[in-house]
Amino acid sequence: MDFQKLREILPKDPLIWSQEDVLEWLKFIGLDKYAPQFKENTIDGSCLNTLTSDDLQNHLKIDNAIQRKKILNWISVGIQTYSQYLKTFQEESKPNQIVLSELNQNSQQIMMIDKIKANNYKKMQSFEETNVSNRQSIQNFANEDKYLFEMNTNNVKQSFNDKFQGNAYKQDNQRLRLPVCNSKLDSSSEEDKENIDEYTQAVDQQNLEVNNNTSEDQTALKNVLIIEPVEGIQTNFFCVKEDGGKIGRHSSNQILILEESISRYHAEIVYQDKKFFIKDIGSSTGTFIKVKDRVPITLGMLFEMGSFQFEVSDLDFENQIIDLDILEDSKPTNPKHYKLEIKNSGDQPGFVSIGRKPSNKIKLPDDQHLSNVHAKIYFMNNQFFLEDNASTNGTWIRLSKEGYTSETWEIQNNTIIKIGSTSSYNCRFDHEVQKEALNDACFICFSQDKDAVFLPCRHNSSCIKCSKTLQVCPICRTKIEDVVKIFKA
Repeated sequence: MDFQKLREILPKDPLIWSQEDVLEWLKFIGLDKYAPQFKENTIDGSCLNTLTSDDLQNHLKIDNAIQRKKILNWISVGIQTYSQYLKTFQEESKPNQIVLSELNQNSQQIMMIDKIKANNYKKMQSFEETNVSNRQSIQNFANEDKYLFEMNTNNVKQSFNDKFQGNAYKQDNQRLRLPVCNSKLDSSSEEDKENIDEYTQAVDQQNLEVNNNTSEDQTALKNVLIIEPVEGIQTNFFCVKEDGGKIGRHSSNQILILEESISRYHAEIVYQDKKFFIKDIGSSTGTFIKVKDRVPITLGMLFEMGSFQFEVSDLDFENQIIDLDILEDSKPTNPKHYKLEIKNSGDQPGFVSIGRKPSNKIKLPDDQHLSNVHAKIYFMNNQFFLEDNASTNGTWIRLSKEGYTSETWEIQNNTIIKIGSTSSYNCRFDHEVQKEALNDACFICFSQDKDAVFLPCRHNSSCIKCSKTLQVCPICRTKIEDVVKIFKA
């Protein structure tokens, strides 16, 4: 996604793209052959952001699945990232301006800072008129203003952080400075000038401390992994920083899980090359990664479905044959080895399925933890792939056998891990959590979640309380005929 080149063509926010802009965007991503369908359905920037896979296939007649995925990826990831890129570019081009246009609720704090400016100016004028020569009084004066500045700046910082929890608003704190009056010094004595210089140095030092503290806070938020429980009896959230942490039942672990199925030293999260990784450190019950997309199958891979654990014992790429051994099985009468030949059907990749239905290649009807068609194994591009078929209990990759240390597995945002047999956790990066919280906030009050949908445009941009004061949609300016409250899981 070449955002720099796209900015030369469409240098405005995707939300306000016209129909012609959308057609230019289609040409940029190499899918301008669908321009007639987009033009016929009057797709503009506000409508583009709401398109789904069904819309693309049924209404816009885009039958190619790969091209639909490309457009959906741009809509869900690329366009939002490009919008943020434009905002970042605009902020960098105006480094000396105080960007507070979106913070209307903080006008009271800004007025407090203005009062400090006026107060400082009056004090400096009084100081010149009386020609105070007492060094101690000047020092007291500087200390007093330093205290006022520190108190008010901390209040503003705390208000911003509590309300928005985002790095974008912390950057505004970095621009707040205690004003230094440019008073005329011609009539002052040399000693007075020296005292004023000392006062100015004290203010500069205070500004430097505030900037350093803000920078440290922002740096601390960059590389943090949030581990939140999904299933199991655990309710604790864990925060892992760049130092990493061990997982287990022993009290010396950074992530303590008190369950019988968890080993004393079960797994470990490490931070390397600006990425988080997880590895099993010889546990008994295993560490698992939930399969979301197609995963390449390698020799010796272990995966779990329902009550069964399989090991890939052989891969024959030439004859498209995969051998699977069952390691754990609750029923001894089931076969312990499967030799599966995958044949392609024309241009479509061949596959075999696993589940409870008799039509599956590997049929395990007695396991109630398996879905009817639980998972599929494909052969395409001279490679075997494992894919979960939207099963109820999921398909899981086990990192290593019992008692063995595994290789590291990279943790992506929203990777779901299972520690032992029952505890599942969702791994999320802290900056993504903050971004989602900010994206879910009402555009008007920034204090409530967006829980109102406007009809007929179907935009979701405000809370129910703020929607009562609106007559047109804030995004597309369409007249609001009805408001529907939505409930998010």
